[in-house]
Amino acid sequence: MKIIFGKLAGGFFGFLFGLPFGVSLFGMLFGIWYGHRLDVAVEKLGWAKMGFQFHSQTLLKDRFHKCLFSIMGFIAKSDGQVDQDEIRIASIFMQRLGLKSHAEKTMAIDAFNYGKSLSFNLDQQINIIRTVGFGNPKLLNQFCMLQKEAATLNGQIHPQKQKILNYLFQKLLHQDQPFSFTPNTHSISADYKTLGIERGAKPEVIKKAYKRMMGKYHPDRLEASGVGEQRLKEATAKAQAIKAAYERICEVEGI
Repeated sequence: MKIIFGKLAGGFFGFLFGLPFGVSLFGMLFGIWYGHRLDVAVEKLGWAKMGFQFHSQTLLKDRFHKCLFSIMGFIAKSDGQVDQDEIRIASIFMQRLGLKSHAEKTMAIDAFNYGKSLSFNLDQQINIIRTVGFGNPKLLNQFCMLQKEAATLNGQIHPQKQKILNYLFQKLLHQDQPFSFTPNTHSISADYKTLGIERGAKPEVIKKAYKRMMGKYHPDRLEASGVGEQRLKEATAKAQAIKAAYERICEVEGI
């Protein structure tokens, strides 16, 4: 937005100062010229400030993501090894956070690998994210919730991972009580079996399998075909199981 206050004020006061000397028009023109220079200077200062703020926000966002994935890698490695599920979960979070460009993905992968390395320093990363979230407790809470979700997405959590999460919650949220977690004994592989596909299938295959199975067991379709009450009851239960399996797969796979 263009700034014109300087020109208006300059023209007005230039006119007033020039009036007693009979050069009001010249005074007004000089005031407008001087006010224009002032407006330009203010605009440049304003845009520079906005550019600095944009740069600062981008820098904070990058630091947030680097800390997030490095600590995620550290937690994943804490039980001795990083399995394919944990790598897949990290990829899901990359998609969820909108890291789409090659540079953004590379940054997240490098940070995750750094977290797995022997040179990783957890307290150092905690101090960085604490600085990023200074004065913004919601951001720190979001950071901790993302770490918790990543560590427990497969329904289980290793005691060492829970120990690290408790430490993280205590340092960032001043939460001394261990976070609550109820292990999920349900196997995600069973959900894939319910849809009639193998685990690791592509999203489009999963969606197609869900539609196919729902089309086969949907109560409305079977009721229209005139099946008996018992068959309809069984189909309703099957359709509910298919829907629940699909929703769990979507949650775990980030679909």
